[in-house]
Amino acid sequence: MSVVCGGKRGPFSAMTVSMSVFDELEPDEMRRARTRSNPFETIRGAFFLNRAAMKMANMDKVFDFMFTRPKDENDEEVLGPDDLLYFADVCAGPGGFSEYVLWRRSWKAKGFGFTLKGENDFRLQDFYAGPCETFEPHYGGHFVCKLFDLFTPFSVGLVYLMYKSFRKISIHKPNTSRPANSERYIICKWKRKDCDSIADYMYHINELLWKYGTTTDQDIVEIVPLEIMTSDDNFYNYIIQSNNSLGERQVVNLVKIAAFCRDTNLTEPQQAEMKRQCLSYWEIPDKLRTAPPRVAPDAKCDEILKKSKSGTSGLVFKKHGGGRRISDKMIANVQAAYERNPHKSLRRASWELQIPKSTLQRIVPKRLKLYTYQVQLMQRLEPDDKPKQVEFANTMLDRLGTDPDFMSKIFFLDEATFHVQDWPPRSPDLTLLNFFLWSYVKDKVYATPVRDLRERIVEAIESIPKDVLQRAWQEIVHHLDIVTMTAGAHVEI
Repeated sequence: MSVVCGGKRGPFSAMTVSMSVFDELEPDEMRRARTRSNPFETIRGAFFLNRAAMKMANMDKVFDFMFTRPKDENDEEVLGPDDLLYFADVCAGPGGFSEYVLWRRSWKAKGFGFTLKGENDFRLQDFYAGPCETFEPHYGGHFVCKLFDLFTPFSVGLVYLMYKSFRKISIHKPNTSRPANSERYIICKWKRKDCDSIADYMYHINELLWKYGTTTDQDIVEIVPLEIMTSDDNFYNYIIQSNNSLGERQVVNLVKIAAFCRDTNLTEPQQAEMKRQCLSYWEIPDKLRTAPPRVAPDAKCDEILKKSKSGTSGLVFKKHGGGRRISDKMIANVQAAYERNPHKSLRRASWELQIPKSTLQRIVPKRLKLYTYQVQLMQRLEPDDKPKQVEFANTMLDRLGTDPDFMSKIFFLDEATFHVQDWPPRSPDLTLLNFFLWSYVKDKVYATPVRDLRERIVEAIESIPKDVLQRAWQEIVHHLDIVTMTAGAHVEI
């Protein structure tokens, strides 16, 4: 077997040696070192479904938004202002690439997804950033595809067929792809019209692979003769240069992870700045991932209609004033009430003044410029608590990146002596029972006079809606993100 890589002892051999360092390490030890050593680690998935969305954002910007604002070979925009962008996402569940494209294009896109049902299916219910209504999954322009090592004639042959099918190709590794792994992407631009024979040949290869994989021990190790690829200097030299460049980068970062494994006090100081610069350059808002608010269909329809301009029907929507009229006397009464007792809650003031709470919410912050707050009693953090919280948050987020269902495997108990996961001390804002359940149950239990406290608590817990529980689980991820960004400080709720 030929190895497509330059030098007598090129990156392929160096990577093999570097990877052997990790044979004796525990998986968690390796994962923590990888998280601390990667300067781009804290970018993660931003407010998208997963890291894949940010890889697409990275590549889209590097290649001048060729996937979301495509241009032809004359540098002219392909789509008009009201045209839809059609795209296909193949074998790409749970759908990070698609969520990014739908977010970037808003509703002006139509996606078709092909993937496997089951754990690798598209998770349309988690498309928070982009509208899943314009994405249509199926089972069973430009082109982007994930690759790994390109050291064998078979893998390089696939790239060669793409090289002959498109005007331009590029092998690219996004910053959001962890630098110590061999992941990379092939970016193909402007498909040629004279490549039908290549498509037929690739279909034939797939037929043979299916046949050999189910009936014999035979396999296909070469799809384009090596002498054809090596005779094309431009292509072959590009593959050599790409393998050498990415291989050397991988070796450096493997060595870096090994150093971070040996010294657990090492950290990568550029993570926060790299995240800020990358998100700014890729034109991605620096905000946390949150579930979109649930809006009743009638209310959403009314909102859309009110935002629309006059159409062919000649209808023009006018905004009608509503709600209770606020008089100067009412404002003066509210101001006097808060001057007497600035600690008064809106609920108490509403009861005393006989003014609806919704009206007070319009008067107090907007007219009087007074803002409500709630005192929170926090446990004092010890000097070594913050680093533990950051390491814990990074570990949890890293596990979520590799296993989206990881949170569902955690069992919370209100017991101080029972644990499997090393949960950091003095961290109630990272525990579902503390930051959500007890306060939620308390509000439900004491909403009306209590006769049987035990029965009321059981009823309150059993009546928690499924969507509320799902949002609470998502809130844990939100809290973990905050901990990483605040260097382990308490989460302000």
